[in-house]
Amino acid sequence: MSAVLQSAALRPEDTIPWRGWPLRHGGALLPLAAMALGLLWPAGAALADRATPLLLAATTLFGVLALPAGGALRTPLRAAALAVALGVFGPLLAGVAATALGAGAERTGWVVLAAAAPVGTGAIGLAAALGLGGARTAAVVLASVASCPVLLPGLAALLQLPGALDPGALAGRLWLMAVLPAVLALPLRRLPRLASGSARGASAALAVLALALTALARMHGVGPVLRADPAAALALLGLACLPVLCGAAVALVLLRGRGGAEAILAGGYRNVTLIWAACAPVLPPEGHLFMALTALPVFATPALAALARRRPGG
Repeated sequence: MSAVLQSAALRPEDTIPWRGWPLRHGGALLPLAAMALGLLWPAGAALADRATPLLLAATTLFGVLALPAGGALRTPLRAAALAVALGVFGPLLAGVAATALGAGAERTGWVVLAAAAPVGTGAIGLAAALGLGGARTAAVVLASVASCPVLLPGLAALLQLPGALDPGALAGRLWLMAVLPAVLALPLRRLPRLASGSARGASAALAVLALALTALARMHGVGPVLRADPAAALALLGLACLPVLCGAAVALVLLRGRGGAEAILAGGYRNVTLIWAACAPVLPPEGHLFMALTALPVFATPALAALARRRPGG
């Protein structure tokens, strides 16, 4: 499989122009800054939290509008193979790691669900912000989003995670929140005003800004819990890092170290917010806290990708 997943050289039409955009160098750190702001400004985090569904849709919409012209779907089989690997091997590896660390069945279930999250559509804008082009990342994002409503409910049913979660209802929520905005964005890309390079650059910037607001929203209610029991929150944070680490490990192994920055971004930048929203009705308070804490490693992924980008071969 690894031979199928080798990345091709970028072509000019695969890149998203970011010249002149202020997020060109700061986009990778903006979500982390927004998280810090959310801890310091609870009212702002609460306000953003109310708009989470709209922010998810906006991130998907602008991320798809930012797709490079022509080249995003050049390698659908490679992208589909990586998306399936991330959706199957990533969660299984994360579940084994959580069990090895002594997590109970319920906590292990949360880890598996988070690890099965699709690659976030905001990765398209972040890839552009990091100077990675965006075409290969975009292909994996689309394949991951499209397969998530099938892979994740099937995994939940197979492993009974959590027991009260109905796979059919979960699939419906995932289609509504992830696939529909992407489908709506595809015809909009054909409009002349949205097909230009400058328009794609603007869409990429707006996708990153929507991500920053999502990061702000993820900190709603987290501050008081952290202050009340820092030790317990720290232990839960350790488990919350597993989905990102295992996803990045799967991507790096399959890509054999080539395109390290994009592998880290595609493997680690998971849309756990989508899974959180889809599974919210059956999550206990501690489960909600776990999903909130996954924001830190997820939004740290672009910064790690930026470091890998600076290394030879990244």
